[in-house]
Amino acid sequence: LRDVLSGRVPVVLRSEIYATPALLGAAIVVVASALEYHALWVPIAAAVICFAIRLLAIRRGWNAPLPRNP
Repeated sequence: LRDVLSGRVPVVLRSEIYATPALLGAAIVVVASALEYHALWVPIAAAVICFAIRLLAIRRGWNAPLPRNP
């Protein structure tokens, strides 16, 4: 909301990797739930994986691909 009100492009839409780790973490929880596996460690593991991927992306300078202009 802050970015929209200030007229800037939202951080999640820039080239940094935000959505990919979040999507992977959510997918892990959804798949485990669909398989009716409701262990406490599943969401914790998903959060750790999400955090680890984001941390690696920051440290190694990984960026998401940007759309090409036609």
